[in-house]
Amino acid sequence: MGKRQGVAQWHRRSLAWRTEFESEYQGQKIESTEDGIDPYIAFALKGKLSPNVMLGAKVSRYFIRLNDVTTYSATVEYQFGDY
Repeated sequence: MGKRQGVAQWHRRSLAWRTEFESEYQGQKIESTEDGIDPYIAFALKGKLSPNVMLGAKVSRYFIRLNDVTTYSATVEYQFGDY
């Protein structure tokens, strides 16, 4: 059997977060905190470019109550030695 040439992955997880706000309005200092546990999903693809080099791409979405966030990333992996 040959080695795997590529892979696709889905991730579904939860993200626990906490943030603190500090601002000033008309000379008054205003402080507040927020926290929560919100869902997170990601989809990643990886493929072999050569026996030692893999390229990948990933899209992640954080469904944070205050501000949803989407991230995009690219990866290059190099494996030393023969495996």
